[in-house]
Amino acid sequence: MTTATTRAEFSAPLTLEPPEGPPFRVAGREIVVTTSDDNPTECRLLFELEPEQYRAAATRGLFHLAPDNRGPGADSFAPSAPVRIEARLDPGHLAEVELLQSDPELLAAALRDASSTGRWSPLLETEAWLALHVTSAVPQDIDAEGELRVGYSTVFALQPPDSGPPPAPRLHLPMLALALQALESRGIEWEETPDPEVIRAEVASANGEWTLFVVCREEYGRCSIYSQAPWTAPEPSRPAMAELLARLNYGLALGNLEMDFADGEVRFKTSVDVAGGQLPLAMFDALLDANLAAMDAYLPALDAVRDGRMSPPEAAASVEA
Repeated sequence: MTTATTRAEFSAPLTLEPPEGPPFRVAGREIVVTTSDDNPTECRLLFELEPEQYRAAATRGLFHLAPDNRGPGADSFAPSAPVRIEARLDPGHLAEVELLQSDPELLAAALRDASSTGRWSPLLETEAWLALHVTSAVPQDIDAEGELRVGYSTVFALQPPDSGPPPAPRLHLPMLALALQALESRGIEWEETPDPEVIRAEVASANGEWTLFVVCREEYGRCSIYSQAPWTAPEPSRPAMAELLARLNYGLALGNLEMDFADGEVRFKTSVDVAGGQLPLAMFDALLDANLAAMDAYLPALDAVRDGRMSPPEAAASVEA
C-alpha cells in the first residue's frame, strides 16, 4: 500500500455557505490531500478569518465548532489577531476530491473558481469541513523570525480521518414551551404563576368553568396537567366526595380524580414521565384532551355530591349514563 501526501498553497478569498444565515468569507491558505494507492483518504483545508469572524463562527457552531466539540483551552481562547483553522473534509465528500484526480492544485483552483463565480459546490459548505486545530499568533521575543501560536484542538483531531461529523443533535423543545404552543393553538389564554414551571388558565365548557394548571418539571422530565374544581368540598361532604372519586376512578385508563382532605380541593390529573427523552406535542395534546374531557364529564356529578343533591352511587351512575 502506497501512501502519499501532497499540498498546494493558495491565497484566495473563499465564500462559504453555512446551513443558515449569510455567506461566510474566509481566506484560503493551503490544501493538503492524503492518498492511499492513489485513492484519497483525507483532505485538509487551512484558512484564516478575523477574530470577530471566529467568534461568530464559534457562536453559530460553524465548521462543527459546537461547544461540546471544542477541546481544552477553547473557553479561554480570546484572539486579537487573525485565527487560523485547520479543517478536515467530511469523508462523505471525498468523491469530489477523487473527481479532481486527488490533485491539491486542481482542488484549490476549483475552490477559487466556484467561490468567485458563485457556483455551488459541496466543498464550499461550512459543514463539509470539521475544524481540527484553531490557533492565533501571539507576540513573542524568543525568535524574531519565528511564530508562536496558541489555541486549541477539537475532538475531531483525535479521531481517524474516516470519521465524519457526529449526528446533528435533536431539537429539544422545553416542555413548558410546548405546552404554551398547545394552549395557544386552542385559543386558551394562560398566565404565569409564582412558580416558573407552572402556568394556569381558566377554561369553560357546557357543564361549567374551572382552573387548569400545567406543571412542567423539566429537571425530572415530568409533565402534569390539573383541572381544579371551582370550589372546595365542605368538610361534611368530604367522605361522600371521596367515595364518589373512588367510584369514578375505578377503571380509568388515563388520569385520576383526587381530593385534598385538608381543604376539600378536588381536581383531575393527567401526567407523563419522559425522563431522558422529549415530550412530543401529540402526547401533550392527548394528555390535555383527556384531562379537559374528564373534568367536563365529571363536574356535574362532583357538584351534585358537594351540594348533597345526589349520593355517591347516584352521581357515579349519572356519569355512566
